[in-house]
Amino acid sequence: MTDLAAPSAAGMGTGAVRKLPVWLPWLLLLGLTAIILLFRNDLPALVGAPKALLPVNIWLTNAWEWFVDAPIFYWATFKDLTRALSGWLNYPMQLLQVLLAPDFQRPQWLPETFPSIPWLTLAGVAGIAGHYAGGWRIALLTLLSTAYFAIFGMWNATGLTVASVLFAVPVGLILGLIVGIFSFNNPRFREAITVLMDLMQTVPFFSYMVPVVVLFGISPVSGMVATVIFAMPPMVRVTELALRGVPDELIDFGRMVGCRPWQILWLVRLPAARETLMIGLNQVILFSLNLVILAAVIGAGGGLGFEVWNALNRLYIGRGLEFGMAIVILAVMMDRFLRALAAKRPQSIDPKAGFVARHPHLLAGAVFFAISWLLTLAVPALAVWPKTLTITTAPFWDAIMKWVIVNWFDYLSAFRDFVTIHIVNNLHTFMLFLPWPTVVAAMALAGWQLGGYRLALLPGLLMLAIVAAGLWDRTTQSVLEMAISVALCVLFGFPLGIWAARS
Repeated sequence: MTDLAAPSAAGMGTGAVRKLPVWLPWLLLLGLTAIILLFRNDLPALVGAPKALLPVNIWLTNAWEWFVDAPIFYWATFKDLTRALSGWLNYPMQLLQVLLAPDFQRPQWLPETFPSIPWLTLAGVAGIAGHYAGGWRIALLTLLSTAYFAIFGMWNATGLTVASVLFAVPVGLILGLIVGIFSFNNPRFREAITVLMDLMQTVPFFSYMVPVVVLFGISPVSGMVATVIFAMPPMVRVTELALRGVPDELIDFGRMVGCRPWQILWLVRLPAARETLMIGLNQVILFSLNLVILAAVIGAGGGLGFEVWNALNRLYIGRGLEFGMAIVILAVMMDRFLRALAAKRPQSIDPKAGFVARHPHLLAGAVFFAISWLLTLAVPALAVWPKTLTITTAPFWDAIMKWVIVNWFDYLSAFRDFVTIHIVNNLHTFMLFLPWPTVVAAMALAGWQLGGYRLALLPGLLMLAIVAAGLWDRTTQSVLEMAISVALCVLFGFPLGIWAARS
């Protein structure tokens, strides 16, 4: 018997396949770039910042106007429906704001005497919830955080921010869970939604701020919608990864005991993925707090973000730092609380035990809520923290900033001018000097070598869209700024990460 060996890659047979060297396409692209630059005077359209080839902005404007004014149900347009939804959502949002912020102006549909939850009651209940989640450490962190908000005169602003977060987070959580489950069960839907999730997180906030205001008006609901758009993608991705990470043994066991597909999902997969799903919830909360400052621009006013925005506009640096630190403290408190809650293990309780033994924290919270509220009726200072007892460190921070400006302004200005003139401007000029067709081809070639034709088409077509819209100059500027920022982050973050890992 004769063995038929397959021809080797270096053989001369008809079945031999020679694989091109990785560097050969780049060498050809470099040669093409040199040729275009050599004849740059004869090919002005291929060098520099090309003008808009297509009226993309007009097309987008016309499409948006049609979308907003298109009739959906009889006479109602899409804008009418979103404005109506915004009006209905304003009621629970305002109720939550009134309950958590004593100084919030009561809407017309609520009586002027409608009470807010006293600061003592909120602080105590939050401390009890912290003890339930993670013991005395989380309880102490919660109490110290609430004390910071009250003592520094930020209770009202913090209450409005917490109201926005408590309103936006459940929406982002529920939508993220639903979309994540669909993405887990449908690969085609997963591919489509992945692109949409990337757009939701990479499109700048101000780009969809105007459409959100047009559809929902200037109100806290607009801030909530914009926050959900930005904060929901992490929940979608975490849900999909959490469901994938459930061991196959648990799924097989569920099928053995006769669970149906929906029972496998709700009784096996989701409970087994609880810890990972809590991480997703944690990300939604942190991303929501990330946007509280920007959301203040479109109507989510009165909260910590609005106070930071207002202080920076008036150059009140010290007060802005205090309110910014309040956002950080609120984020840390919520992060530690949710981490402790996710890591909490169920405890064995005697089924014959009474209600007090089975739910001690719930009973303690209810008793404290009732007693503390009754105390506030006798002592008003326990209901609203007196403004005469508030403190501020703003003058200290303002003095430090003034000293820095007086003593370091010349050096900082010289450093800024050097980086701008000699680094940023020169690199930007060099990027505009390169022919844009070869830059687009380089992006597509890199995508092809890294991930095949799909990854080649995506950056190639997107770069061509930028050229067609006439945004090449601004795009190169943004890419340059991003590259410098990433380089600085790596330069400082990498050694700090190594240091933190070793210590």
